[in-house]
Amino acid sequence: MTRVLPFLLKFAIPGCLFVLAIVAFRVRSQFHRALRLRHPMLWESIGAGGGIGPDRLRYAQWFWSRGFDNIGDPEVGVLGSRLTGASILAIGLVLAWAGFAWLGGYFHAR
Repeated sequence: MTRVLPFLLKFAIPGCLFVLAIVAFRVRSQFHRALRLRHPMLWESIGAGGGIGPDRLRYAQWFWSRGFDNIGDPEVGVLGSRLTGASILAIGLVLAWAGFAWLGGYFHAR
């Protein structure tokens, strides 16, 4: 166990996050391209065309409530589901890394 934990914390989990980031970037690009080209009115209405603040919050709310399933486009639905899964997996990997670091005694109060 003493050899496995440093390997997980230094190589395995960060490596998985790196690969996942590359894959998720590609899926996000495909998702946004399909949404922008096939559903331009929706793209503008959810504020995904750019901006910060309320526009990003509107897009995040639409995305996390799985609004892409309601537009009736199977390709956008599949890409949205993949992107949601990648996001949840990334959150899980970060939490696993933090949990293993805490269990291993790597978090110290100084």
